[in-house]
Amino acid sequence: DLEAVAALKPDLVVAWQSGNIPAHVDKLRAFGFPVYVSQPNRIEDIASEIERLGVLAGTSTVAGTVASQFRERLAGLQ
Repeated sequence: DLEAVAALKPDLVVAWQSGNIPAHVDKLRAFGFPVYVSQPNRIEDIASEIERLGVLAGTSTVAGTVASQFRERLAGLQ
């Protein structure tokens, strides 16, 4: 619901490329909201995505730790 999102006046909208309608993402941008479109296509992409979101949220240190832990766990599974 775009109106509900707009009413929240978010500092950042995170959209999922294959999970959101492109016209809705464009409309949110037209409302003036910064939009980050995420699309990790491989499990290996998730750690990098965590790091990017950490930068955007101003929590790079925490995100870096979580991303490292994710990579370690993934390597253990492989």
